[in-house]
Amino acid sequence: MKKSLMAVALSSALLIGPYALASQSSVLATVGKMPITQEDFNRSFESLPPQVQAQLAQSPDQKSLLLDELVKQRLVYLEAEKAGYAKNKKVLERLESIKKDLMVGAFVEEYLEKNAKVSEKDMEAFYKENQAQFVEAESVNASHILLKDEAKAKQILAEAKKPEVDFSELAKQHSEEPGAATRGGKLGDFGRGQMVPEFEKAAFEGSIGVVPELVQTKFGYHILKINSKNPARTVPYAEVKEQISHALENRAKGEALEKLVKELELKHSVKLYKDNLK
Repeated sequence: MKKSLMAVALSSALLIGPYALASQSSVLATVGKMPITQEDFNRSFESLPPQVQAQLAQSPDQKSLLLDELVKQRLVYLEAEKAGYAKNKKVLERLESIKKDLMVGAFVEEYLEKNAKVSEKDMEAFYKENQAQFVEAESVNASHILLKDEAKAKQILAEAKKPEVDFSELAKQHSEEPGAATRGGKLGDFGRGQMVPEFEKAAFEGSIGVVPELVQTKFGYHILKINSKNPARTVPYAEVKEQISHALENRAKGEALEKLVKELELKHSVKLYKDNLK
């Protein structure tokens, strides 16, 4: 953990302002005359991978590891500054590269804010024009118990029909389907075409509850319990509004960027030397 955090902290040294104003947040440490503030800590914490953040957030002791790494980073920074690395060629090249990336990111972000807007009217129009995309086919939620022997299946079916019997427990005890012990025979929701014909017919034509007859398929004898039925429906706009918003925003951003690049290609000369690509 310490090694990985040290690597992350040192790799981001150029991105962290070495002399953050102490007045902006509480001082957590000082290295020479350099304060390490809560703001510095938060910035470093947020730059870490989510799984590392989760580990650090578990306890103050874990968080202190990151503070230790920040202290080490500042110690190295002071020595690098003393050695004149502020004018080091590699450092300056890296800073220039980072500057270009930040400028591109900032420009694109502001450009898209102005040129890739999606209105409520746009979303409602998309919903109306693409109704077929928002139709959910009818489905059934069911559970079953699978047995190879017909006589035993009839015996278990008689038990399953009793109101006081827990179908899930019965499946765990008797079903020969792989995984039945952990799932209690639950199949979840399924639509037409997902099950073998005999099973599908019984599931979609049967009533809620335990189907009174065994359902025979190539897999054996099924004791089927229909938990619920979901008729076909058009999903309301309110339920898919966020989904539509994301889709239209992504499309608008793609179109805006494509337009931007074409305009810039007309303004600036571009020459490619792909033969030199290694």
